[in-house]
Amino acid sequence: MSARPRGPAGAVALVVLALVTGVAAEVCSVLTAAPVAAEQSGGATSRVVGRGDIVTTLLGWHRPTRGGSGDAAACRWITFDDAQTEFLVAMAAAESVRPELGPLIDLLGAIEDPDTLAHADVQGWYCNGTTQAFQLVPRAASADVATNLARRMITRLPPPQIVLSPPEASAVPVSQPVFISVPAHAWRPITAELTDGAIVAEVRATPVGLRAFPGVPDAEVVTCEGPGRPFDPDSPSPVEAQARAPGACIVRHGAATHGAGGRQLPGRPSSWIGTVTVLWSAEWRVAPGPWRSLGTIPRTRLVERVVAELSTSIEVAAPPS
Repeated sequence: MSARPRGPAGAVALVVLALVTGVAAEVCSVLTAAPVAAEQSGGATSRVVGRGDIVTTLLGWHRPTRGGSGDAAACRWITFDDAQTEFLVAMAAAESVRPELGPLIDLLGAIEDPDTLAHADVQGWYCNGTTQAFQLVPRAASADVATNLARRMITRLPPPQIVLSPPEASAVPVSQPVFISVPAHAWRPITAELTDGAIVAEVRATPVGLRAFPGVPDAEVVTCEGPGRPFDPDSPSPVEAQARAPGACIVRHGAATHGAGGRQLPGRPSSWIGTVTVLWSAEWRVAPGPWRSLGTIPRTRLVERVVAELSTSIEVAAPPS
């Protein structure tokens, strides 16, 4: 990915502070339904932490920690969850972006493999009311979907596996549909179970939809039910008909990028950085009790696209001589 130009002056502190303290809850609710912070039932608790990790704990295996004033450190690294990361990417793409978001733009722009974000956390250095830097840090090393540690279970939702048409390596024509879908093998419920004596805690999560932001300023977030439908090049239906078909999930890029198709567009980035998110509906219970909702959990990856203006999308081959 390449670096992107920064916008006019302002203070990003208000943006990040709102995200961290919940002042911008109404704004964030546009992106996601907030998961339940914690639920307790029948000798166990379950809560969502970080970027799609469900931590289920059987009670009584450790003593609660006491002491301390409870005041947060004046300066600390704050880890953003996927909903907040989506919001930051959308803010960075906006034409009114503040220059203090420049480090975030540069950080995202330096990522060569979009899947990097699926295995790392975005952190901000929050100090005395302002966020002064951003960084990527590896997530806890674990390839397992469910990991049992003593009487604690971590159910990790997998990073999105998506299919894009046109593929990511191809330039996208301005305003033409980009099809987003998840293959069948990656669109399956996840279940996990933690047992200790008579206590059985169960967790299940089901993918329910997609959310996409193309990265173009003023673009709208697109939300789709289900896994989407891939574009079928062998279908007799034209592209636009397939884009309108039930189950299709598409985004459109309304502006070209700098240098695409040989066109020099000063002030435009060489690529748009957007997001694609798989939405999971998660529940847990102490069997055989009722299932309790943990809310909708987003799992997000970056998508970088080059967008070109084309005079026509049809090429007619010359007749044989």
